[in-house]
Amino acid sequence: MPSADGTLLSLANPLWRTPQVMSWSVTQREQRVNWEAVGAIGEMLAAATVVASLLFVGYQLRQSQRAERAAGQRDLLKQGRAWYVSTRSSPEVFQTISELLEEYEEAAPEKQHVFDTWAFDYLLLTEQVLYMHDDEFVNASSREGFENLALSILSTPGGAQWWQRIQRVWNQDHVAHMNRLLQERHEIPRFDDLLPHFRACREGRPTHDPPAA
Repeated sequence: MPSADGTLLSLANPLWRTPQVMSWSVTQREQRVNWEAVGAIGEMLAAATVVASLLFVGYQLRQSQRAERAAGQRDLLKQGRAWYVSTRSSPEVFQTISELLEEYEEAAPEKQHVFDTWAFDYLLLTEQVLYMHDDEFVNASSREGFENLALSILSTPGGAQWWQRIQRVWNQDHVAHMNRLLQERHEIPRFDDLLPHFRACREGRPTHDPPAA
């Protein structure tokens, strides 16, 4: 530190230990410590902000995934309902499906086309459910329910004939999956046993019991 006459004071000089000089030195150290503390606090606040931002983004992603999952499940249910009521909208379609569940190969081409459309629609839906389950948009129970209904169609004589023809040109990963399920879930009832009004329609029996006398 320079003296009043411009000369430098050595550290051993007793002037360094005067109250004024000592006070100046302490003040400098305190200011340096204060700035270091401010810097540390700023770094902590910045880190906390980053962590909070990441947590918020993660929360938003989870909420978005839940919304997408719910929307996907609602869409599947709508498609499933539309497929099921397709046989109710036309007695001719209902009759054709009932007949070809028993015998597909010997049916007329126009009836085969009706059955193709009906069975293709549901098989596509089943494939969609499988991949949505793999992406965690559909739970295992829902996937199994859709698959079991498909298996019940393929377990009928006509459904088995149709499957033997179609699986040669279908998605081979899905073909392998469905064939494995056919072996594992062989206790699944056939479609017209599960829904006996299809069998009744084919056999010309009334689909409802007559009223009691």
